[in-house]
Amino acid sequence: MANGLNQQKVLDYIKRSGTLIAEAEKRAAAFAEKQASVQSKIEPAVEALIANGRIPEELRAKAAQSCADHAKTLEILASVAAHRSDAELAHLGAPVKTASAKQMNAAFVGADPDDERESDRVLFERFGIR
Repeated sequence: MANGLNQQKVLDYIKRSGTLIAEAEKRAAAFAEKQASVQSKIEPAVEALIANGRIPEELRAKAAQSCADHAKTLEILASVAAHRSDAELAHLGAPVKTASAKQMNAAFVGADPDDERESDRVLFERFGIR
């Protein structure tokens, strides 16, 4: 009887081991898929950093290597969020729209300039004002 009990324990152990191995294989496949997805996104991210002036071209390889590590990627993200490029700094404080020379002499913004338009001249003539 003891021999049969031991055989049953061995069979149960094998079944559980098989289940654990199958689950581990599923998890390993999901992790490999996720890693492949991450690797495919590294190069476009580095390209965007270079194109937008966040890092110089010389740091391309180092940035790609750093992006493979999650902790270093978060460090890069924090530094990029706090950084302003020269192009952004050039726009700070710059006026969005400037007034034309005619508007500068007007009493208020949007006022018609002092020059009389052709349509105004015709209207005044027909009313006999001029």
